[in-house]
Amino acid sequence: VRLKFKVTGGAEDECYPLTAGPMWDGIAGFTPVDGRFCLDYCDGDLNGDGAITPQDALTAFHCYLAPVDSCPDCADINGSGEITPQDALCIFQKYLEIPSCLDENSGGR
Repeated sequence: VRLKFKVTGGAEDECYPLTAGPMWDGIAGFTPVDGRFCLDYCDGDLNGDGAITPQDALTAFHCYLAPVDSCPDCADINGSGEITPQDALCIFQKYLEIPSCLDENSGGR
């Protein structure tokens, strides 16, 4: 089971407990496992090398074309709920130092 959350509060770089309740209906046989939910700041550096580069934009575009579990959690740069070419464009615009969804107060996550 894959769950998707939209976070409206909390502090960046903090983790919060996530408790799974009892299961019912078609998933009644599953055993719930508690975990944690961490809020990471999505700055466009998808490969974690410390810089926003065309490689990061290419990673976002690759995740759009062939989504796999290895795609970074932050590949949905603009927080639209899905990875699209717009996410790759946003990263590339930031790299080119032109207005981007990653700029302050522009809608990025």
